[in-house]
Order: sequence, then structure tokens, then C-alpha cells
Amino acid sequence: MYRLLKKDIEHFYRNYKLIGKAKKRSETNSEVVSCRFCGKSSPEVTFGNDAHLVPELMGRNDFVYSEECDSCNNLFSKYESHLAIYLRPYLTMLGVKGKRKVPVFQSRSQTDSVDKRTTIRTEVNNQKEIVLGSLDDYQIDHEKKVMTLTFRNPPYIPLNVYKAFVKIGLSLLPNEKIEKYKNLFHWISDRPYGRLDYFPVIVKTMMTESQFAEPRAELSETRRTIKKDGFIPNLTLHLCFGNLIFQIYLPLAKRFDHSRMKVKKPIYILSHHIFQGLGEKEASRTVKTEELGEKQPVQLDEKISFTFTSGEFNI
Repeated sequence: MYRLLKKDIEHFYRNYKLIGKAKKRSETNSEVVSCRFCGKSSPEVTFGNDAHLVPELMGRNDFVYSEECDSCNNLFSKYESHLAIYLRPYLTMLGVKGKRKVPVFQSRSQTDSVDKRTTIRTEVNNQKEIVLGSLDDYQIDHEKKVMTLTFRNPPYIPLNVYKAFVKIGLSLLPNEKIEKYKNLFHWISDRPYGRLDYFPVIVKTMMTESQFAEPRAELSETRRTIKKDGFIPNLTLHLCFGNLIFQIYLPLAKRFDHSRMKVKKPIYILSHHIFQGLGEKEASRTVKTEELGEKQPVQLDEKISFTFTSGEFNI
């Protein structure tokens, strides 16, 4: 768990400012000049697909832009497939409708038998049908009306999840700043980039009393990278959907001499303007950090607790 302190809040707002946010189709420039990721233009590349600033797996939205070619869009879909697995428990339980419908969660099997998989589907009025593959996946407190489910996620690559978040952040970057961060664009699109310093840690906040009506994403930039006692990450992304808020730091804009200057510990914070109008109380949030630096597939279990009012339990 990460404990947010008053000095952390002051530190963040003293050092970062908002520079980009997801805009709807009607608010964006539809004139295609070139792809911001690979730099290629038509007719060398095509621009036939809608490129979403915020993936529709986080909820149907009209946050699209015209600066991503079809080739880069296909590459980034690989990252999004890992992000979809990583987020699937929340998407299913929150009833988040993606491009077509609320996704079905199906756990990885503990054996070779499909029957040992836990399956969760969303029914009418956001009710859940839960078919347990193992009783170990389920705990219930009838008195407190709390159900705890263990989600045995299928394999995914954490670094690809981190790259999916970074891609969202780079999509929000103002055009005049692309040259400054060109090595990040090379890195995300699998082009030669040299060495990058990055912090593949995500801070995940779950609210219990509020939900966002639609996804939102905001990018902030540090006011000053170099400090007397070290340097801090240039860009940070806040991404919200359902009752969740995610924050990551994007890779550094350039390399630093680690022998002479140390990286200051990044400060993670829930921007106050995100909570305006939500009425969320501090005590009704849970915050934790997760590492996303692993380059090989992982099989991780995640326990999530939910309150309920009624249900049929045939256990």
C-alpha cells in the first residue's frame, strides 16, 4: 500500500502541470498530416482505422484522433491485448461495456480441464453469474455482505501493460513537444532508441462510493526535471474509468549520468481536480502500487472484495 502524505501532494503540484487531456472527436483536429509515432505520411501509410486516445476496452468513448497510422495501430493492439487481460477482473465486475459488450472473465485453469476454470458473466441489470472452477476462488461473509473473489488471470506480460499506458500518455502529448520526447516514440513503436530510463510502477486507486461516467485521461509534465539532489520523471499519466484511477510515470526524456546524479523517488498522487464533484471520501479509497517491469509472461492471482445486497448462492 502507498500512503499519500501532505508533503507528497505539495511536492507534486509544485513540480507538475497539466499539459494534455483526452478530447472527443468533435474537439480534435481531423486533418491527417503524419503519424506521430512513426513519422510516416500518406500514401506510405494508411489512416483508415479510428485511433482511440483511451482504449474502448475501458468503456465506449469518442476520444479519437487522426495522428496514428494503421500500422502503428496494429502494433499497439498487441499491447492492448495484455492490458485487457490485466484489467479483465475489473471490467467484468464493474460491468464496463467495451466496444461490443461487457467482457466475460474466465480464469486460467489449474489443471488441463476447462471445467476447473471460474467464469463470470454480466447479466441483466449488471447482475453477475459466477461459475466457480474452484472453491478456493471464493469467500463470502453473509453477515457483512462481502464477497471476495480470487481472479486467476491468464498469462500476460507486465511490460506490455506498462507500454499500453505509455502509449496513451504519448497520444495526449501536445504536437510541439513531440520532438523533445522522440526517443519515447521510437521505444513504443519498436524502433532503435538507445537506452531509456523508466519506472514501470503503477499506482492503482479503487473508490468505493463513486464512479466515472466515462473514461478520462490526463497528462502532466514536470516544471523542472533537474533538482539539486537529483532528477524526477518528465511526464505522468492519470487514467480513470469505472471506480478506478491509475497513475504511471512515462520514461525519462533523456539519459542521465547515474554516477553523478540520482533519480529522486517518484511521487504518486491522486490529482485533486480528478475528484471534483465525485464526493469521494479519503477513507473510502484503497491505494496500492504494482510493478510492471517483467518482460516475460506472468500468471498472477488478484483478490478483490465486493459488497452485495442479495444473491443466490448454490455452493
